[in-house]
Amino acid sequence: MRILFASLAVLLLILYSPYLLYILRGKAGEFEGLLQHEATASLAYLRENPWRVLVPVVVIAILLEAAYFVSAWLTFNLLVYRGITLGFMGFEVFHLVRTLWYLPGFVSGRVKVDTLIIWPLERTSAIAFSIHAVLGLILIIWP
Repeated sequence: MRILFASLAVLLLILYSPYLLYILRGKAGEFEGLLQHEATASLAYLRENPWRVLVPVVVIAILLEAAYFVSAWLTFNLLVYRGITLGFMGFEVFHLVRTLWYLPGFVSGRVKVDTLIIWPLERTSAIAFSIHAVLGLILIIWP
């Protein structure tokens, strides 16, 4: 289970690294502007057959997050780390449900991208995932 957790933690850090670099340099807004522009630009393509693209992306994201949290829970039998993991899982469930709630409205054009994506929430998620992953990797290296 440690190998799975370590693999998912490293993958997560690699995927978040561009955004984290912008956050750490104090320029998160620049990166978020690019993402917001891309989300708006992709809307025309999504309207043709939104669920052909969105369903696989959402399912893969949910499966990766679930695998990450389950592997974190099973890898570490530490009360504090498990408490942090539970709190973070609750936050991510809220984040996921909120995003899924507004996604159909975004695809249909009723909801704007800035309603779908709340950037402070996205930043918090990126930072929390990174801290959790780094802490877990440290615990694996120095048990």
